[in-house]
Amino acid sequence: MLNKIIIVLVIFVAGWLGATYYNSQNPNEEIIGSESDTQNKEIITNNDINTEEQNSTTTEMDETMKNIAKKYCDSIGVSEVYLSKDFIKVVSNMPGGGSSYYPVDGRSQFSCPVVAPGSMSEDCKEITTSSENKWESICSE
Repeated sequence: MLNKIIIVLVIFVAGWLGATYYNSQNPNEEIIGSESDTQNKEIITNNDINTEEQNSTTTEMDETMKNIAKKYCDSIGVSEVYLSKDFIKVVSNMPGGGSSYYPVDGRSQFSCPVVAPGSMSEDCKEITTSSENKWESICSE
């Protein structure tokens, strides 16, 4: 029995280390799709936002950003999606889950769980108190 427990722990640790290594090598990727729908998963990178459409007009860029934001709408655990000029905001439907913010300029995404203001990270304080971000609703449950 102890041998089986050790084998399970070794497999778990190996999988966790593999996932950690992959994430460290691919920081701008996020898998979009349902957990049970493994054949229709799509990888969106924040760098995709600025590559092909750099020379397009503002209207075309806005449409491109809206299309990218809409891809988050069908993800598991998503309640609402918003778009501003600098971020895509994905609101969790889990109690206390808060929101994840995906910068359109390719910087790393960050999450802001529901916590007291004194416990928030600087990024979360800045984005939740900034009047510069005018959020446009893309979808909601």
